[in-house]
Amino acid sequence: MRCWLHAVRAHHQARLADHASARSDLDAAWHLFSRAEDGEKPPYISYLSEAELNKWTGHTAVALAETDRTALHTGRQALEAALTAWPSPMVRGSAAVLTASARMSIAHHNLDQAQNLIDQAISIAAATSSTRNLQAALHTRAIILAKA
Repeated sequence: MRCWLHAVRAHHQARLADHASARSDLDAAWHLFSRAEDGEKPPYISYLSEAELNKWTGHTAVALAETDRTALHTGRQALEAALTAWPSPMVRGSAAVLTASARMSIAHHNLDQAQNLIDQAISIAAATSSTRNLQAALHTRAIILAKA
């Protein structure tokens, strides 16, 4: 549980532009994750996986990249790993990964790729009635349209 909390807190710290705390929390999340894979995850956190942690690493890197471009490489790698390993039954979560990936593509000035990813995220969010994911995806689409 602490692993996930550190990962989420890292994202929030990054959005507050607290780079040191964000990186420290990500490091703590990955450290705890490496020690927690004992096969006894409680059901309420059973979704925690390397893909989930990569999703949060990507979210954090996207936020950090707004003021520190050095985060782009780490974020791209994390999101590519998350997309590759994302469990197919976790459909709603895939919309969040696609939205973060679209934001990473925007940061890399690849608007065509960003549009493709966000179209997928919007489709999933709408099909699963996920208001949170749909709002995030539509906000990202508005950024893409403003830059086009």
